[in-house]
Amino acid sequence: MAAKQSPELQVYALMGVCLLHIQLAERVLSGAIKTVLRDRTLTTDALNEPRSLGEFLKDLRKHTWLDSSFDQKLRRFLKLRNVFIHNFNSVPGLDFHTEEGRTVADEFLIELLALAIATTGVFMSVFTISAKEELGEDLTDGNALMTKIEGLFGPTAKQILARKNRRSLSR
Repeated sequence: MAAKQSPELQVYALMGVCLLHIQLAERVLSGAIKTVLRDRTLTTDALNEPRSLGEFLKDLRKHTWLDSSFDQKLRRFLKLRNVFIHNFNSVPGLDFHTEEGRTVADEFLIELLALAIATTGVFMSVFTISAKEELGEDLTDGNALMTKIEGLFGPTAKQILARKNRRSLSR
């Protein structure tokens, strides 16, 4: 019989899951910007410079037009991510020692987790859709999960790619 985790440990576990998804979202987003959505005039050295998530999002906005709804989600993701990483204790009402305070933590973390998953899904779909359209390669290769992700987030990814192409043509 498994011992029941303390309520505080449950919040800490959710924090760990959230951190992993934030890191995945950052990697997929930066990878898409460095490859599929990149400014073709940048050098390899410039692409490999360490940059913050905020800087990657600025680059993204330079090279494509984003739907205002999705742009707001990215802004919210960046804001919550920064609070989580740099000053989680500043969240109003957060208290690991009370049920109400843990509820505040859970709600914050679940919103951030949902935004991280959506960001990952959109930019994974940027890769898969771009590979199909530009290279004729199906990166989903019949994988049910990848197909589902592209089905959910593909419309936003297609908008980003279409607007990227229009933006680069207008230069």
